Order: sequence, then C-alpha cells, then structure tokens
Amino acid sequence: MNTKVVDVKFKRLFKPTMVVQAIFTFADLILGIITIFDNKLLNVFLGIMAATLLIMAYNNTKFFKKKNLNYLYIIFATYLIISIIIDIW
Repeated sequence: MNTKVVDVKFKRLFKPTMVVQAIFTFADLILGIITIFDNKLLNVFLGIMAATLLIMAYNNTKFFKKKNLNYLYIIFATYLIISIIIDIW
C-alpha cells in the first residue's frame, strides 16, 4: 500500500498590516478632503499620513522585498512628524 504525504500550505487572504494600511489610507483621503475646508484637523491629517508612510515602509520591506523606496517613505514620515511637533510647540 502506497501512501502519499501531501504538504498543504494555507495562505492568509489578508495580512493585518495591509488592512491597517488600507484603513489609514482611507482615513487620509477623508481627512484630506475635510482639511481643504477646515484647517483645524491639519495636524491629525499629517499624523495619520506619517503613520501611513511608516506602515507602507514596513509592508514594502516585509511583503514586497523592495528596500529602495523605504528610505523615501521614512524620510517623508520623519519630516511630517517633525512638522507636527514644531507646529504644536
């Protein structure tokens, strides 16, 4: 009697950080439209944009294995965080 052993790999349909990136991107879109009409939420918009860029850098490294664009994401996220701190201070 011959018995075959089959290795089955289950892939997740979604990755949690990709879902978080999609939610933050949607929030950026909504807050960007709101910020056009009301400047009071500018720091919130920039904070979520910085978080989105950092998550994008992580996803780019972890899932897509591309490192060249990560430096740009991290530089712009750092710039946004510093501009928020200067504006609050």
